Amino acid sequence: MLTIQEAAERVRLTQWALYRAVQRGELTAYKPGGRLRIREADLEAWLQSTRVRTKARPATRPAPAAPPGVLSAARPRGTADSVRARVRASRGKRRAA
Repeated sequence: MLTIQEAAERVRLTQWALYRAVQRGELTAYKPGGRLRIREADLEAWLQSTRVRTKARPATRPAPAAPPGVLSAARPRGTADSVRARVRASRGKRRAA
């Protein structure tokens, strides 16, 4: 049996985090002699219940290639039609006014 302080040191959390977990009913604690105690097995089970599983990232797919003979609809970078060019043009209009 571990005291709250010992359990908190073992899992590198504050004792208040463990008190909140006990209060929410997520962590089982016992109170012999007026002091909270936590069984090591209960602490391990609680840690396992809070485990976060990461999602596997899908493999990166190559960009779809246009069939031969078909022109791409993508605009080349740096053209006068780019977003950056339009923002700069609109800023210039405000400054001139």
